[in-house]
Amino acid sequence: MGSTQLLTVALDVTQGTYVRAPDNSRDPRVPELRSMGYSGDQTLVCALCYAEKNELVPLIVRSRLGGSRRPHFAHPAGSGPPSGRHSAESVWHLTSKAVLAEWAGLQPGVIDVRNEAWLPNHQRRADVRIVFDDGQQLALEVQASPLTDQEWLRRHNDYRGNGITDLWIWHPDVPPHWAALTAPDGAQQLWTMDPEHRSLSLMVAKPHTSTPSQAAPENDVIHRVRHLPPCIEDELVPHVLPLDELDLTSHGISNPVALQRALALDLQHERERMARMQHPQPKPTRPPTPSPMIAASTPQTSSTPTQSVSPPPPVDSAARSQSAWLRLQNAFMAAGHSFEYGDAPRLQLPRARRTVPCLACGLILSPTTKLDDVSPCSPYEHSDRPTGPRSSRTSSSYYSDPDHDQLPLF
Repeated sequence: MGSTQLLTVALDVTQGTYVRAPDNSRDPRVPELRSMGYSGDQTLVCALCYAEKNELVPLIVRSRLGGSRRPHFAHPAGSGPPSGRHSAESVWHLTSKAVLAEWAGLQPGVIDVRNEAWLPNHQRRADVRIVFDDGQQLALEVQASPLTDQEWLRRHNDYRGNGITDLWIWHPDVPPHWAALTAPDGAQQLWTMDPEHRSLSLMVAKPHTSTPSQAAPENDVIHRVRHLPPCIEDELVPHVLPLDELDLTSHGISNPVALQRALALDLQHERERMARMQHPQPKPTRPPTPSPMIAASTPQTSSTPTQSVSPPPPVDSAARSQSAWLRLQNAFMAAGHSFEYGDAPRLQLPRARRTVPCLACGLILSPTTKLDDVSPCSPYEHSDRPTGPRSSRTSSSYYSDPDHDQLPLF
């Protein structure tokens, strides 16, 4: 709230109404107000001096074109309070009543607005009494200081007993009056006011911080998001709203539509979150990725759905190498090549010596030889000499026909 102590409200004693100072020095009402003030007929007096001391103190209208301060009222020298200024709370209370009365008079359905109006039983005066065209009455109570719960309830019952709905607006520095939230005829909202900026603040409750349960009651779900009205001792956040954006009815000030939608959306998201907690969806599982060795040895199948089969057992790499070596030697012999007995394919894959020569043509066979590279045997005595690698052995015994009985393949 603005912390100014400028006096911007005076009392017109001829009309019995509050008069607000213009917002800027160019307002055409400035000369008229001066004619009513200290330098005029002195019918424009200090409302606070009249209320507190029953004194009629005519006011000076302060307004200067291009000045740094807005138009306001001031006491003549030697009059008014001893400090020259009224308390900030008193100025806030007076200014708020005048601003609210001016705003209420512009609301649809309002036919009469009065400050300091007596109730029908003459036991209490309303700060602002509003009468609607259907006969309903609303009282705006502007409270600058704390009240006990008993005092608030007594005033509240006075209004209700006279058929008047009461709406309370608090000074921003006053602690939340939780008793207003427990009224037996309906909880009120907590409103504060900044009269300097013509705005009200609606106090919205923060979400409760208790741990959510798996089966939370509806009320618990509501309170796990921002909510209205607040619960007692909730942490509050002011939602500032210009007066011109608010609507007044015989039931009070309507909650802004934009705020209602925002709170409803918060509640919807919370309900969806709680539903997901109570009924969690199973996480999708991905099939295991086969290893490259298994994927290479698995034959391609048609797209027709079949029953799942267990994956084949892992293959020993040494056994695969030995099998490939045997197939290569078989192809070598099928092409007419022969081996010495020590290199017969029934032996294991050679480790120290990794090549096997043909006894007839000398073509070298190694574990890295490809099956397509195995050429037919061409002994050295033939004119067509093989172009592949040859053994360095030159003994004629290497080119004699092998005893195939001594070369079992398996």
